[in-house]
Amino acid sequence: MTIATCTKTFGFLSGVALVALSAVAPAVAGDFNGSAPRLKGSYGHRVAHVPAPAPVPDYEPQYYLGLHGSFAFHSSGDIEGIETGPSGTSIANSGFADSVQDHGDTSNLVSGGFSIGRYVSRNVRGEVSFDFRPRKSVATGSSEYQTTVIAEGPAETVIISPAIPPILDSAGNVVVPGQQAITQDYASVDSHVMDVSRQEQAKFTFQTGMVNAYYDFHNRSRFTPFIGAGAGLVLYNFQRTVSETSECRDTTNTFTNPTDGSVRVTDYGNNVCVRPPVVDDIQETRQGIAWGYALNVMAGVSVDLTESVKFDMGYRFLYTSGNVSVGLPTALGGTTAIDIKDRVDNEVRVGLRWDIH
Repeated sequence: MTIATCTKTFGFLSGVALVALSAVAPAVAGDFNGSAPRLKGSYGHRVAHVPAPAPVPDYEPQYYLGLHGSFAFHSSGDIEGIETGPSGTSIANSGFADSVQDHGDTSNLVSGGFSIGRYVSRNVRGEVSFDFRPRKSVATGSSEYQTTVIAEGPAETVIISPAIPPILDSAGNVVVPGQQAITQDYASVDSHVMDVSRQEQAKFTFQTGMVNAYYDFHNRSRFTPFIGAGAGLVLYNFQRTVSETSECRDTTNTFTNPTDGSVRVTDYGNNVCVRPPVVDDIQETRQGIAWGYALNVMAGVSVDLTESVKFDMGYRFLYTSGNVSVGLPTALGGTTAIDIKDRVDNEVRVGLRWDIH
């Protein structure tokens, strides 16, 4: 084959190839754009989207449960003793009213309780708190004493106007009628010395339920100072049990003559009881229950033991209104009453709080 022939043949084949490529190129381009990933226009929806970051959960606690205990290192307030004698008599020297001791002698009172609270904000929280206390005795003085019962004694007849004899004539006839004596009865006074034996137990409890609000002073340490205040109710439960007997020891009778003011005293002698008063031995128990209101203020510091457990310690000033009174009869026919009045306690408080997320 000559060179000329080869040249013609190559030129022919090159033309055929170019025609073939021209026909195939659009199809290939269509297949590429239809089935292969697009490089323009559609790339955004072909590539998977990266999800937006999820919000970080808020793990701040919302509620808490607490247990606490208190010790009242100083208390004050009044507990009043009242004694009245039976009708028509007076009682002296029993010493009951003076023997009843006040709230200051019922200090060192322990209590325990629990609380349920909610965090209103980072610094503010509120709670409902309950405190329970054991029974405390009220001192009522000596169980053996001597008293004097003043009672009405026998009547004495006093001549107010003496008798005037009639005037007679010589024949013995009444010329001027006479006049009888005018008298009047006056009572004397018996003073009975009584030996009295009284055994008494007087005990009370007071439980409180409070609604409190606190402000926590958060800082970067584990120690968080706080202040708080609240109001609530107090329930008093007061019980008295008494056993009393009395015996007449001596009697002295006194009579004052109204006409001349003279006084006659009759002492029947030691250990001689004349006309003793009617007495009954007493053995009785009575109970009184009453509601009042309570106020308190607190200050202290809490310590983070763990992320969810806190130790609280601080001071509380507690005021409780008192309005409960229990009266009992006496063997001499009178009554005794003990009236529990307002009380103030200064307490040291400690406790634990468990946060609930």
